Parts: sequence; C-alpha cells; structure tokens
Amino acid sequence: MNPGIYTHSKTGNLYKVHFVAKHSETLEELVVYEALYDNKESKYWVRPLLDFQKEVEINGKKVPRFVFVNPVRNRTPDANEVVKKTNLTIFLSSVKNKSKNKASAISNGVK
Repeated sequence: MNPGIYTHSKTGNLYKVHFVAKHSETLEELVVYEALYDNKESKYWVRPLLDFQKEVEINGKKVPRFVFVNPVRNRTPDANEVVKKTNLTIFLSSVKNKSKNKASAISNGVK
C-alpha cells in the first residue's frame, strides 16, 4: 500500500493515505487515511487493508474501491533547512518593513 492521494470510486472524494497500521489484538492490517474534504463525521479514518483494496461494482463494472492518484512527499526538513527558511522569512520581513517605513516617510515629506 503506497502512501499518497486516493480517490473513492463511488463518490469521487479524495483521501490521503498516511500508512498501514496493525490492530493491537488481531494484527489485522488497517489503512490510516484522511478525508481531503469537509467531512462532518471525521477527518481521519481506518479501514481494513483488504477492504480498502476491494473491488466494488459501479454501473455493472468492477473497479477498485480506492484508486491511487498521486504520491505524497512526506519528508521532514532537516534543521538547516528550517533555520535557513526562518532566517529568510525574518530577512524578507525586515526588508518589507524598511520599505514601508521609507514610503511612509516620503509621503509625509521626510527625506
């Protein structure tokens, strides 16, 4: 089972599969997935892997219940990437504020 985005064949709704877990008592494999639409019942779901991979009948045709659409890149950035991004955000914020202050001073007749 690949993590990624799947579409439900009957509804067309999109879901993000996070991983496959095991039931603590039966060791049955369960798919842990997330609704990518506003679902009032729940955002996160589990379903037996075999059920997730089952075929369903639509208009007399057997199709997979869930169809893989796109992989998800679940990569945790390393510390250097976080620091670089934070420093860039701080720098860009300060440049923006300096520009605003300069524009304000010019519009008030101060040079």
